[in-house]
Amino acid sequence: MTTDTDTDIEPGPRAGRREWLGLAVLALPTLLLSLDMSVLYLALPHLAADLAPSSSQLLWIMDI
Repeated sequence: MTTDTDTDIEPGPRAGRREWLGLAVLALPTLLLSLDMSVLYLALPHLAADLAPSSSQLLWIMDI
């Protein structure tokens, strides 16, 4: 078996504290938004039953 030096890939530098902090800063709001939206989707049938909104009002509830 022959190896070609052109196909050898060296790993890049490892992520430091700053990169991990940046990832956390971006991931945390995304996680919170997805949790908020999932709770709202689960609550929407109960809100619709109690408030009896129209279709456009339901869209406003989801957008707000």
